[in-house]
This record gives sequence, structure tokens and C-alpha cells, in this order.
Amino acid sequence: MGYALIAERGEVFGFGSLGDQWGDTALAAGQRVAGMAFTRTGRGCWLLSGDGMVACRGDAPHLGSPRDLGVAVLSVALVATPDGLGYYVATADGGVYTFGSAGFHGSLNGQALNQPIVDMALTPRGDGYWLAAADGGVFGFDGAFYRGSAGGANLASPVEAIAATPSGDGYWLATRQGQILTFGDAPDFGCLADLGVAGSLVGLRSSRQVVGYWMANTAGVVRAFGDTYFLGSVPPATLAPPFVAFGAVGTV
Repeated sequence: MGYALIAERGEVFGFGSLGDQWGDTALAAGQRVAGMAFTRTGRGCWLLSGDGMVACRGDAPHLGSPRDLGVAVLSVALVATPDGLGYYVATADGGVYTFGSAGFHGSLNGQALNQPIVDMALTPRGDGYWLAAADGGVFGFDGAFYRGSAGGANLASPVEAIAATPSGDGYWLATRQGQILTFGDAPDFGCLADLGVAGSLVGLRSSRQVVGYWMANTAGVVRAFGDTYFLGSVPPATLAPPFVAFGAVGTV
């Protein structure tokens, strides 16, 4: 099990099983990481830029990208399939693009949204996915059942991330200020906001093995909640912030 923080140009800072093996930047000049996912082995990863390009490192195969398809909308999330042979990319307008073994379960293309989509989560079985919007709206497709949302809740800060519970019967939402919101069978184990940690949230990941989650922020701080393990944070003296994405292996 491991996790990593990713800086703007694709520098990866790994902990646990991921280690510090990733070297320098992976994106071209002017590109910025918008999402990422590790391969099942943890020896490779896909990095998604906001303009829809997918960069591959290690044993991650290139299977296509929204940019290859001529998609001009901001890309916001990349999620790997459970078999590790494909990935999904979500865009801010609710579009979902599938590559490799990823199966299409629907999208919000053409629908009017109150706020843009900011993140995506796949069910543990891989039979559906949720899209989360900045206002806390949640949209479920196929096996990703709707268990509620924070849409219209007048949140103190926008939602940044969504993660599924190990059962797939619930999910967590996390806001930019590091607050956690629970739905379905998702327990509340605390959040970055409770700890007074400075920095905006960049990632929320849940574990397949136990019930819990990790939260990470722009300053490189990672905290473990529930039964997950803390594997480290980026030292304050490291000249890499702001971090813009967070990824893990052994997660949903």
C-alpha cells in the first residue's frame, strides 16, 4: 500500500510501497496536472493534464486521451479500472471518456449543471461511477447508486473530491477547506479542517482493505483517518509545492 503527492509539472513524491522512484517532471511546458492514477503494480502511473493529455510513466500503457479525440473541455479526473487495463477521464461539463477496458456507463454531456464537475469515483466492482460537482452535487451511473448529495447545502467552500466506501454503498465528499461529508454507509472519521491544517485539499482516497481515507493538501500534508495508515508527508522544506493531485495504490 502506498500513496503519492504530485506537483504541478508531474513530479511524484511517493510513500509506502510507492517509494521515491519517480524522478522529474512528466508534462510538457505549460501543462498542469489535473488528475492521476497508479497502475495495479504501483510501478507506473498515468498523469492527466487539464487540456486532456495523458502522460504515462513506468509500466502504464498509453491507451488514448480526450485530446486525441478532439475534446476541448477542461479535464478534471482520471480513474483506473479495477483490472488495471484501462482508465476513465471526466471533464468539467460532465463528459466521461473511456479507454482500454473501461466500460461506458453514461455521462452528463449536454445537461445544464449548476457547477462544474470536479472529480470522479469508480465503484469497487467497476460497474459504475459517480461524478461530483463543485457545489456538492453527486451523479451516479449504473452500479454507482445515488446516496445523497450536498447540492444546495450552502457549503463554506467548494467540493474538490469524492471517494467510494469499500462496499460501494456510500461515498465521502471533501471540500477545498478540508471538510468531509458522508453519504450511505460512509462513516465520518474526521478531516483536515478539524486538525487546523493549512492548505487547500488536493485529494481524497479510500482504502479497499479497511474502512477509512487519506486526505492531502497543496502544502504536501497527508493525514490518515479511520483504519488507514499514515505513511508520511512531504517535508516543509521541499521546493515542490503547491501540490495539485494525490494518488494511491491499494485503494478504490
